[in-house]
Amino acid sequence: MNLFKKLFTNYFKKPEAKEFTTTVTDEDLENAITDKYGASYSPDGKRLLRGADIATYEIKDGTEAICDNAFKDCKSLRQIYIPNSVTSIGEFAFWSCESLEQINIPDNVTSIGDSAFSGCSSLWEINIPDSVTSIGNYAFYGCNSLKQINIPSGVTAIGSSTFAGCRSLLSVTIPDSVTSIEFGAFSGCSSLQQINIPDSVTNIGGIMFSGCTSLQEITIPSSVRTIKANPFAGCICTITCHSPHFKVVGNVLYN
Repeated sequence: MNLFKKLFTNYFKKPEAKEFTTTVTDEDLENAITDKYGASYSPDGKRLLRGADIATYEIKDGTEAICDNAFKDCKSLRQIYIPNSVTSIGEFAFWSCESLEQINIPDNVTSIGDSAFSGCSSLWEINIPDSVTSIGNYAFYGCNSLKQINIPSGVTAIGSSTFAGCRSLLSVTIPDSVTSIEFGAFSGCSSLQQINIPDSVTNIGGIMFSGCTSLQEITIPSSVRTIKANPFAGCICTITCHSPHFKVVGNVLYN
């Protein structure tokens, strides 16, 4: 009876969604299918292995993963069209795409890999949908033209140096879902004037706002339990602290 029940259950069990890795192997490239622009896809068309270094490129519909290093160093790329089928953007996917100006990330994307848009110095506008729950370290490092960023409500941590060096960044919206802001997350954001740390945050990383010379004031909520070394190095902002674990004396933060 138990055997029959097991077979019956397995027969009607819904198939699990397949996850596509963003890692590219030599074997993947050997078996890849290349389009007329020189971009390479996996044989099933689910993974974009290598992109095309042209001004405008439209990723094929049905693609689910933009793999690691796919458009790395594609200096000519100015516009990219990502279909709704894409769910993940790999590490260094658009690293140093210096001419890329705008990008719209579709609603099905759940993760943005480490350094995915690092060095995209011309990128001034990007839409990150609420479906994104993970943004990697250095994801937008050195995006010098980026002026505004809204972090989705499903993200729980802002990684190390995620927005470091974004010199034109004026405003950032951090949702209540974020509990940790890691090392150097906003360091070097010299145009950032004001930022709200929500009550959900418990950890603030070292040199988090280092070099934010335009930052006027910062309030540390009562929820914060851990603050690493020199989070406000190089800042002349007014510090207000509501956390019982720290105190401000002469605008200097102490534990």
